[in-house]
Amino acid sequence: MINTYLNRLLASGTHHQQDYAEARRIEFANKVSLFFSCICVCYSLVFGYLNAPSLIAFLMGSCFIYIACIVLNHFRYTVSSKLLLIVNSSVVIYCTTAAIGRGVMGQFFFVFIIPLTLLLFTKQQNGQKIVCLFLPILGFLTLELTDYRFFLHVSFSPNVIQTLSISVFIIICVILVFIIEYYQHIFNHLRGSLKQAKRLYPLTERELEVIDKTLTGKGNKAIANELYIEESTVKNHLKSIYKKLSVSSRSELISKCLTND
Repeated sequence: MINTYLNRLLASGTHHQQDYAEARRIEFANKVSLFFSCICVCYSLVFGYLNAPSLIAFLMGSCFIYIACIVLNHFRYTVSSKLLLIVNSSVVIYCTTAAIGRGVMGQFFFVFIIPLTLLLFTKQQNGQKIVCLFLPILGFLTLELTDYRFFLHVSFSPNVIQTLSISVFIIICVILVFIIEYYQHIFNHLRGSLKQAKRLYPLTERELEVIDKTLTGKGNKAIANELYIEESTVKNHLKSIYKKLSVSSRSELISKCLTND
């Protein structure tokens, strides 16, 4: 029963009219938002034990913002949800790290914001993507240039700082697992789409190899080198593939594979 409700929550905002990649992005955003909200609650309990009420108030506020990200996805304000997720994460990382100090290693949370941004935003959302890529860089540089000075400062013992830094490492590892799992799902889906294309369209083995390489983002020259053929031959194969699949570009080819049309 819990798994059923959890799956419904993670799928909030997805619908049958979306392509596979966009549905997976929304599901991933919900997963990260839920995970971060749980982390905020856990750290709030820890800081409650350590008698740091200011950090508790800040983290609980951030927790509600993460929940708001899921709500926005539910009502299909997906771009706003993604922006709020990245902005809130950047603010939380900056403020908590500045308040506790360099030793907690919270600044390394900024590292995962970059792949997270690249994953969540599409090419059509380049403006939002650039802003979100700029935030972690700005946050990290500001921490370093100000020597982690902040209007709020909380002092903990070296043992507590060490424990918190270990928790930071564990959380970053979990986030990396989430990102790897996402790309594995996309890759497996593309593989399945390739097998389906072989059944539905009169594609040759060489054309299937070219599609396979194209789906991994390789250009004509790289495909030619890997398949030991001329670049002009790759172009001819792509023209034949476009005609057979009724598409006119690489992006349309990838989109067709993602939607299983």
